[in-house]
Amino acid sequence: IANWKNLWAENASNHFPYANGLIEKELVGLEAITGFWSGSPDLYARLNFDLLDFFEKENRVLVFFDTKNLLKDEDRFYKDKQIGIFEFNDEGLIVSYNEYFDPLNLGRTFGMIEVSKIE
Repeated sequence: IANWKNLWAENASNHFPYANGLIEKELVGLEAITGFWSGSPDLYARLNFDLLDFFEKENRVLVFFDTKNLLKDEDRFYKDKQIGIFEFNDEGLIVSYNEYFDPLNLGRTFGMIEVSKIE
């Protein structure tokens, strides 16, 4: 995280439009963003992001990717199909990142919610 935070502008924002109360919907400022993401190394033994496709226009990049992250101390994965939209400033730093993910999958994987099948 120490080196990773150097990719972000000081006034950057990180948005999770589908958060649905499971995590914060918006993080504003480098301190809030690094504070949120600094817990990730404690959750995972291994991170894997498979880039499926990306599109770039001016200072924005749209990325489609799959995650298959091995949970620490467990023999299971957090798997998801995600979309990320990055916006960069003139110095090449991230000023905005929007991440679209499946909130039900996130909630079930980390025990935040219970979902049962209706029969």
